[in-house]
Amino acid sequence: MLLGAVQQLWVSTGGQAQLGSPNWAVPHEVCERQARHVLGDRAFDAAFARGAELGLEEAVGYALGEEPEPTTEAPAATGTAEGSLTRRERQVAELVAEGLTNKQIADRLVIAQRTAEGHVERVLAKLGSPIASRSSHG
Repeated sequence: MLLGAVQQLWVSTGGQAQLGSPNWAVPHEVCERQARHVLGDRAFDAAFARGAELGLEEAVGYALGEEPEPTTEAPAATGTAEGSLTRRERQVAELVAEGLTNKQIADRLVIAQRTAEGHVERVLAKLGSPIASRSSHG
């Protein structure tokens, strides 16, 4: 999961993975190879993808031993976009439906406001919500 999280962080900050340095690339490749060997390709890919969904605070929490919210493996059989939301995204969707701002959502979930904003953006994108003028501050 951490390999997926760090890959996403590199991408989101416009950086190059391992900064192009063998000092970072070689240990990274060894770690990935060992994880794939222990987990198998399928489980590794699933954990990597799950890690890539984590925000910075969630990734740090996971690295410190705090278990992240579980994600759904596949869309629910309801046939709706809501079935593709992670557990955390469903929480955020419920708070948006209550009319909370991003700041209030962050406070309620004890996460950074930027993390809450990212969750709200993904929820709205997944649900195809036409809500464009939603208040994000206050």
